[in-house]
Amino acid sequence: MSHFDEIAEKYQEQIPEHIRRHYLGKKIKPILSFLGSLGKRKHELVGLDLGCGLGWYTQECFLQGYSNIVGLDSSKNEIKIARVTNPALNLVIGTAETLPFKGEIFDFVYSINMFHHLSKDSQISVFREVERILGTEGYFFLHEINLLNPLFGLYMRYIFPRRKEYDTGEEEWVPTNKLRDFTRLELVRVEYFTFVPDFTPKCVFPMLRNIESALENTPLRKYGIHYLATFRKARSIHE
Repeated sequence: MSHFDEIAEKYQEQIPEHIRRHYLGKKIKPILSFLGSLGKRKHELVGLDLGCGLGWYTQECFLQGYSNIVGLDSSKNEIKIARVTNPALNLVIGTAETLPFKGEIFDFVYSINMFHHLSKDSQISVFREVERILGTEGYFFLHEINLLNPLFGLYMRYIFPRRKEYDTGEEEWVPTNKLRDFTRLELVRVEYFTFVPDFTPKCVFPMLRNIESALENTPLRKYGIHYLATFRKARSIHE
């Protein structure tokens, strides 16, 4: 049984609901905004939530009109819970390193805070699989933890694993300056955001959310907690 199978029943308890909802919005909004700018019909785009866990982000995409969204995770227990919670979703059990899909069938793929749970070799393998299943001019959105802020880096490596059960302290972080080393996909842009920490009490959350919004509009945004890297599969990748 995998680590995430073991903690599946109590995964949602790891982060307070107001923080979970806030993070969900911060992470999914730029993806949906970018997809909306492509001028294509939502229901015609085929997408994959890679490492969907309990299906929170898959469900949000579905509710926003992206009805051809598939969620995949290797944790059988998390998929089981997600299917009960969200019976309308298309959820699949599988490993990211050997995806159970034909080539070039997805218009977009996204992965939210999954990569750092993989070894370096596995990270490279997953990028290759994403390259394989993406159609030409398809997009891959990689959400990961940003460790440019040294204080946050210390927190994630030594304190966070002691407070939360889903990290062990042995994570393989994906630094933004190494992204081009992983894949032949074209790196379109990297965005940084989020300053509200996971332990923020509900009583001070509105104040910190306003501070966060202000910081994200300054050069200090590069020290935010999260980053989103957007990749594109160019036609030249087939050559």
